[in-house]
Amino acid sequence: AKINLALVDKELHEAYAAKDDETIAVRSIHGFPATLNRADAIAALEHEHNRHVGSIVAKNVVDDILRWMLDGWYFGQYSQPSTSTSLSDPPPLFVKRGSLIEKANDVQMHSNSAAPNSMALQEEKRANLASMQTTTKYALFSITFSYFRALHLVRQQKEVFAMSRSKPQLSNERMKMIQEHKNFIERQ
Repeated sequence: AKINLALVDKELHEAYAAKDDETIAVRSIHGFPATLNRADAIAALEHEHNRHVGSIVAKNVVDDILRWMLDGWYFGQYSQPSTSTSLSDPPPLFVKRGSLIEKANDVQMHSNSAAPNSMALQEEKRANLASMQTTTKYALFSITFSYFRALHLVRQQKEVFAMSRSKPQLSNERMKMIQEHKNFIERQ
């Protein structure tokens, strides 16, 4: 992304340096040369420049947030706190002052309080999984049913459409009437 930004930036500077009535070949936007007048080229290159800058900034912000969350054990993993200070947030919870015994006691207390809830959580997870399985089965059934219904309707419409485009078969009575009309015309 930064390479594309550099190419767009280079062409943008060249566009600003060009004369007002000059046409410019812009390659960095689509990957092939496109000839534009100076004002249109500047507008397109500025839009592309802003898009690349926004993408890079968003990626860096998300990376910083994820790094901060990882440092704070939000994902259940431990790594050394990063030296990045891009976000000025309070230090993560595991960087407490105190002795090792105090830290171990805190962990043990948390573990003891979470143990009774684990069975209830497992039951809740099983119930949610069963509900999701039932919902998925019903969704697959609905999709299959809709597919075959649509297939049936398309076949019906195909037959109706084919009949409407071709001439309908004439009944015996109608064929007799046409023959009588022809005979009448021949007699006159």
